[in-house]
Amino acid sequence: MGEIVLSFSGHPYMCEDCWLDSGKKVTALVRMMPEVIVAEFGNRKDYIGVEYWCCPCCYRPKKPVRKSVEKKPKDRQRSEYDLKWRKLYGGAIRGHQLCEWWDASVSDAEKARIRTARGNKSVDGVNSVPWLGGSSADYLSNLALHYVAPVDLILAAKLLDKSIDLVSEKDIPKSLSFHSNKIDMIFKASRGDEDLLPILMSACQAMIEYSRPRATYFKVPVAHVGYQKLYQHLISMGDVNGALSLAREALDGRWLGDWQRRVARGEKSIKPK
Repeated sequence: MGEIVLSFSGHPYMCEDCWLDSGKKVTALVRMMPEVIVAEFGNRKDYIGVEYWCCPCCYRPKKPVRKSVEKKPKDRQRSEYDLKWRKLYGGAIRGHQLCEWWDASVSDAEKARIRTARGNKSVDGVNSVPWLGGSSADYLSNLALHYVAPVDLILAAKLLDKSIDLVSEKDIPKSLSFHSNKIDMIFKASRGDEDLLPILMSACQAMIEYSRPRATYFKVPVAHVGYQKLYQHLISMGDVNGALSLAREALDGRWLGDWQRRVARGEKSIKPK
């Protein structure tokens, strides 16, 4: 049985009519309307016709211009249960499969405060904001930082704790980012409320506990908000020994910051004269 050999070749496009008529090599096409109906509306003129890719030399149409067709979203049939979650809890709660945790961990009063914080907006209006998409952890983090934190700081911290739990164990940078967001959020609110200092210190301790076994993950030093805020608090409280121990730990972990200078300053301050 004989072998079948297929050969393929390619060459740039060239207008065959111009090549056969005058020997011109026209390789470019332009968008034109060979047949146009001019509709005048006062001082305005509209050109109505079918648009083609045409040769700019002989003006002969080669192929019609394909216009992108906008895809319409499918009409989804939603049950009463789906509509309930969309109206009450932001739609994405059910989409991210967080219904059981939401009912068990968030009280009715806290749910009401969340709806108040969002201005009782419809779900479609809120979901049009780009940063409310993403993973479940991203959704809860953005909901806490941008909506809930100004109304209920404790509830926002609870949402951030859940977002930290949802992050994959391999995604260490994102976990540290959520920890940092929680500390920054509490720190801004604690400037005028000393009762929030224990919550701030607890958040710093939680970030430090999380990062201790993972300090070798980063090839270059990165900032650690937990060490920084806790060190500042210990210095303000006059706990030099605690601040020095914390600075040494941050220095050994290769976290970004002037920890060597802080260790030297702490050792100098506690050195007996």
